[in-house]
Amino acid sequence: MKTMNTEPRTLKGAVAGDDDPALYTAEPFEVIHLTGPSSLTARGLRAVNGDSIRSATFMGIESLDDEAVRVIASWPKLEELRLNGCDGVTSAGVATLARSRSLRRLDLAWSYAVGDDALPPLEKLSLSHLDLTSCNITGTGVETIARFTHLEWLVLPIFAEIGDDAIERLSTTASPIRTLVYGGDVTPRSLQALAKLPALREIGLGGRDRSYPDEAYAEAVPRGATLTFL
Repeated sequence: MKTMNTEPRTLKGAVAGDDDPALYTAEPFEVIHLTGPSSLTARGLRAVNGDSIRSATFMGIESLDDEAVRVIASWPKLEELRLNGCDGVTSAGVATLARSRSLRRLDLAWSYAVGDDALPPLEKLSLSHLDLTSCNITGTGVETIARFTHLEWLVLPIFAEIGDDAIERLSTTASPIRTLVYGGDVTPRSLQALAKLPALREIGLGGRDRSYPDEAYAEAVPRGATLTFL
């Protein structure tokens, strides 16, 4: 008796560029995990059968740009997207992901051209995970994120123009945030504000006001949460 293969169909590894045969199989992939260096652009992505793709990861592919993200946003079942170190992607491209209503996890780590203006359109989505490591996010962007309602896992830039006021606004969110990583010009006051997040269990703190000792931050951690200095 044959055992049914339940593994998702996966396109993994590196592709040379838009003409790589791996893109033109017409197979209904469920998972894509591609790494650079590559000259892959929107033209190559249009060759991929995106009807069944649920998870897509692109790491260090500098040739990907906003047009490529618009192609990705058209994949109807996409739930998870990682655009790590894709320097050609800007806020304008990320904003088009608002049409990807099935998207739940978005990782934009090391995508430096993504800023505050990418976030308002994403309010339409039910994102549970959002990673903005090294994105150009300020207190304005954090205020937008506070209006999201489904976030459970949030990583903000740890050395950014984010202060106590921004974190206090974030603490008013309706999102059930369990894990929060942030930093900036923040004091223990920001941790005290986070007591308003009843689901919070893990805090990672990077940049902070060094005029306060580590003990002051540790003492300000909300009950039920743990603090890690990054």
